[in-house]
Amino acid sequence: MILKMDVTNLMESFCRFLSRSWPEAALIFHSEEGIDNWLQCNWETLVETSIESGMNRRVRLEPYGNGADFEGESSRCTFPSALPDHQIVLTKRETSNAVDALMGESVDLTEVEFYEFVTISEDGWFKRQAPFDYVLGRLANVEVVLPLSSVSFICAPRISGRPSRIHAI
Repeated sequence: MILKMDVTNLMESFCRFLSRSWPEAALIFHSEEGIDNWLQCNWETLVETSIESGMNRRVRLEPYGNGADFEGESSRCTFPSALPDHQIVLTKRETSNAVDALMGESVDLTEVEFYEFVTISEDGWFKRQAPFDYVLGRLANVEVVLPLSSVSFICAPRISGRPSRIHAI
C-alpha cells in the first residue's frame, strides 16, 4: 500500500522524469496528440503501476491531462476498457498555503483532483512545458494552478465514477 508521502514522492519523481524527458519528447512528437499519448503511456507505466490498492490488484487512475487518443473512446494506452477506480488528489503541504497562480487567491484543497503538471508562461497563463513547477488541478470543473512546492498528493478511491470523499489509502 502506498502511503501519503510515498504518493507525493512518486508524483515528484514523475514530474522530474517529465522535466528531463520533455526536450526530447518535444523534438520527437510533432503534434499535441502524440504528446498526449506519450504522457498517458508514461503515466500508466510509471505512476499507475507503482500504486497498488489494498485489494492486491493494480489501480486504474484517472487519465493524465488529456489522456491518450489512439484507443477509440478510451483515454488509456493499456487496458483500454478499464475504467478509473482511483484518482490522485491534492492536499496542502503542512508548511505552505496553496495559492492559485492564476487568480492569486488561496485555494481550499478539499477534493481538488490532479490533472497534470504545467508551468507558468511569461504571459501569466499556464502551459504544458518544462520545468513543470506547477500543478493543474480541477475542483468542480474549475481549473486551479498551484505551485508544486505547495501541495502533496494522495491516491483516493472513486465511487461509481465520481470522486469519493477524499481520504488517503
